[in-house]
Amino acid sequence: MGLGLDLGLDLGLGVGLGLGPGLCLDLCLGVGMGLGLGLGLGLGLGLGLGLGLGLGLALVLHKVPDEQINTAWPRNKILPSGILF
Repeated sequence: MGLGLDLGLDLGLGVGLGLGPGLCLDLCLGVGMGLGLGLGLGLGLGLGLGLGLGLGLALVLHKVPDEQINTAWPRNKILPSGILF
């Protein structure tokens, strides 16, 4: 049950509550809570972990420069859920 545009990561990881077009943050962090106004297109699969971990990490890492986020997780790696990015 998701409310937003966090379609890919919520379906892949089974955690997250999307509240808008937060696709970039969700794909970078590997946990889902999109920040925004909500477009009503979400098909996410989890609420508890998404609200706690997703919002916390999204708010913390939103303030981190993009260079540090990009080097923190190497590209072309497979997440534990099997998502390749």
